Amino acid sequence: MTPDADVMEPQPMPYYQWLADTLGALGFSVAVLGFAIFVGACVVVARSRNAAVIAAYLALVPLPLILAVFAAAKVALDEIAVISDEHENAALLALGRSLGTGEVHIMCGVLAMLPAYLVTALGLFIRTVRANRAAIIER
Repeated sequence: MTPDADVMEPQPMPYYQWLADTLGALGFSVAVLGFAIFVGACVVVARSRNAAVIAAYLALVPLPLILAVFAAAKVALDEIAVISDEHENAALLALGRSLGTGEVHIMCGVLAMLPAYLVTALGLFIRTVRANRAAIIER
């Protein structure tokens, strides 16, 4: 038996399973928050006749990204705590894993934020143009 025979090969994991394991509870809450803000943006843009209300809603749109940055920092700090206790190559592996996991959280936050931001920003632009056009026509 060779020394390499004791080392187990990592089993391939389906992408969706890896993503669910990587995101965890914080990442899932980022996705849910992003969806809720997107639905709210659609409602505000569809029902509001006042551009100021839509502009005020823009303040809520970055919340998924803020939560994702928090999750990425938490993951990185957890792994750095592990690295500080270990002094082997496993520590470098943990660092790489934490950086990759943190990037997934940030990507999820951006993807959760983008639809609501686009709906709100485009809705604000269209309402503002319509209001200005109506004011010009009335003159």
